[in-house]
Amino acid sequence: MRGIGIDLLDLNRIDIHNDKLIRRILTEKEYACFLEMGPKRQREYVGGRFAGKEAYMKAYGKGLGDISFQDIEILNYESGQPYLNDPDALISISHENHYVIAMVHLK
Repeated sequence: MRGIGIDLLDLNRIDIHNDKLIRRILTEKEYACFLEMGPKRQREYVGGRFAGKEAYMKAYGKGLGDISFQDIEILNYESGQPYLNDPDALISISHENHYVIAMVHLK
């Protein structure tokens, strides 16, 4: 194992009406998925992507500014399982009420 990162986020911090913030967090492909969702799911989705990207940076020992959110992409397989655009990284995202947690493991 090369690294592990975890991030917890209060979903109430995510303003899904702030398009500038949403576009800063999400890649174009992620944003296209976001547009297909209802408001509750949008908040979970953006929160999950934010927490996942933060966990990815932590796994690599990097901070905000060292890696752009746009360089990290989290999509889902047809089964719903999330995956990163890094073949050496595994990710898990979980939501509960107003919280989301993400963990990244670097192989």
